Amino acid sequence: MRGLFRVDTARMNTITDRLDQLEARLVRSERRTSTWRCAAIGLGTVAVLAAAGERAWAPFVGAQVIQAERIELVDATGRSMMTLGSDAHGGTMVVRNTLGQPVVEMYADEADRGLLRIAGEDGGSLLTLGSADGAGLLAVSAREGGAVVVSADPDGSSAVETFAAAGARLAWLGRTETGGFLRIHNDAGEPRTVLATNEFGGSLSVHANTGKPVASAFVNRLGFGAFSTGGDSGIATATITAGPDGGQFLVANSLGAPVASTYANRMGRGVSLLSDQQGQPRLTSLIDADGGALYVLNRDGGSVVESYADPAGSGVSILSANDGSAIAAWGTPGDE
Repeated sequence: MRGLFRVDTARMNTITDRLDQLEARLVRSERRTSTWRCAAIGLGTVAVLAAAGERAWAPFVGAQVIQAERIELVDATGRSMMTLGSDAHGGTMVVRNTLGQPVVEMYADEADRGLLRIAGEDGGSLLTLGSADGAGLLAVSAREGGAVVVSADPDGSSAVETFAAAGARLAWLGRTETGGFLRIHNDAGEPRTVLATNEFGGSLSVHANTGKPVASAFVNRLGFGAFSTGGDSGIATATITAGPDGGQFLVANSLGAPVASTYANRMGRGVSLLSDQQGQPRLTSLIDADGGALYVLNRDGGSVVESYADPAGSGVSILSANDGSAIAAWGTPGDE
């Protein structure tokens, strides 16, 4: 080649210096491609291509904006490592690993919202950052399946949810109008335990496989603690609660009617009530100032048997007709 062409050494040095500067600038901005490297080598060694190369690169020297429909960065073997482009919804960016799998993707979705996806070496999504319904969304997943989703609602509240590999929700931490809640689900996504707050305080509810609550601990309307349990019908059949006078234990039948109750009255004394299947009292036993007392009512609610200790410490028993009139009495009645 040297025998056929004259080489202008001074001009060649000038062009080479300018190419060196251009190469350094492209390296700093990480936009050098293999095509440019091949052209730069040719321009640095072949004088006849120097003038053409100078003209080709002139528009880029000192340029403020580079426009292209697609920019692709490749490695030394020509494999695509990063792509900048666009689709029908907006701009896109894809970064690939040495296996050719996309490990970072950033783009706009069909709702004009931004989305960032980070994947493992096999290309499977491990982290997704985006938005939905005017709030942020972060999803962290495992290669074997399952995910944790953190989201924020438009009203400013937030939630954390965990999902099984099959997609069923396993736990949900969020808020209601009265405060926070935690729901724990089975592997089918059905709630089984709920921890929450309400207008009276906190509550804990445990559900059977039918979805009905079978046990709950809560604060009642008076601000006292309570615990209830029942069957899968959802009806509480046993309740323990506290009140201003003391504790109470209530037993209900399968229809929810109270049939037995034991509690402390206002005087601090014990009272027990037994009722029929409709919840109507039929027998009452209690403690009063003189001692114990027992009252039996008929089906109409009339008292037919009274047995108690009188102020003198003697026992008294009275039998009455269904109209309430006494028909028999034992003992010496004293002042009640």
